[in-house]
Amino acid sequence: MTNFASTFAGAATLALAALPFAALTTAAHAETTAAPLHIRIGDLDLSSKAGLREFDRRAREAGRRPCAAQLTYDDQENCLLAVRLLSRDVLARYLASQGRALPG
Repeated sequence: MTNFASTFAGAATLALAALPFAALTTAAHAETTAAPLHIRIGDLDLSSKAGLREFDRRAREAGRRPCAAQLTYDDQENCLLAVRLLSRDVLARYLASQGRALPG
C-alpha cells in the first residue's frame, strides 16, 4: 500500500472538474462546457509557502486557456481568480483527506 501511495503522490494531479466557466462566460459563450483542469502537484512541497506559490502559478497557467474566452480583460481576470479560489479549495480538501492542511 505504501508503494502505491508513493507512486500516486509522485504523479499526483488535481483535476478541477466542472469548473463553473459557463457561469463566468457571456451569453455568446454560454454554450461552452467546462473542461477539467489538471494541476500537477506531485513535485511540490505543499507544506511550504513557496510550494503554495508555485501551485497558485500553475493554477493560473491552467486557467489561461479557458479564461481567454472572456471578452474583456476584467472578465478574464475574474475568471482566473475563480480558478485560483476553486483550485485552492480543491487542494485544501485533498490535503485534509490526508490529514494535512495548507500552510498558514
